[in-house]
Amino acid sequence: MKRGVYVVILFLLFNRVLLAGISDFKIIKEAKIAYKNGKYDKSARLLKELKEDNPQLHYDLGNVYYKAKKYDKALFHYKRAKGKGVDEHSRLHNIGNCYFKKAELKKAIKAYEASLKISNDPETKYNLELAKRLLKKKRQKQAQKSKKKQSKNKKQNQKNSKSSKNSNSNNKNSKSNKKNKNNQKSKSSNNKQTNGQSSKQDKKTKEQNTSPKNN
Repeated sequence: MKRGVYVVILFLLFNRVLLAGISDFKIIKEAKIAYKNGKYDKSARLLKELKEDNPQLHYDLGNVYYKAKKYDKALFHYKRAKGKGVDEHSRLHNIGNCYFKKAELKKAIKAYEASLKISNDPETKYNLELAKRLLKKKRQKQAQKSKKKQSKNKKQNQKNSKSSKNSNSNNKNSKSNKKNKNNQKSKSSNNKQTNGQSSKQDKKTKEQNTSPKNN
């Protein structure tokens, strides 16, 4: 038996050909031919012309849309195919396949497990294990990505912290230089004042010495 993700193709509508009218028989035959030739859209359109709402028709439409890689539409019909005339194991297996193709692995695993409760099918087991491995790999990849992001953020924070410290240090040095400059300016001003006062005192003394004395 071929292993891998697969879909069970069962045109259950053909089982009730005897109950269908001539027109329905013709539509079903054309739909089957279109399906075999890979013309899935045409096959789906023909089956919809039957205008019926029963599990068998939904199952066939699910198969057609699955082959056409329209997995959302396939799911829509597979979910409505539960009932008389449809193998429940195959229906759940195919639902699992749709979720698998959509990379919704958790839902695929759940569907495969439900299918295996009905029938211990080897291919369903294979698909289940494959989905589990891929989910595990996906989680590991996400964990590595998250770890890498955290490491990057940590380095960026350290860089920002270092930059902030250097900025603070530069600000302190700038303030210190400004303070020293102000002190030097103040000292220079004081020296000027002292020199000015000394000059005035000297001038006053000189004037006193040169003034005529009174008898």
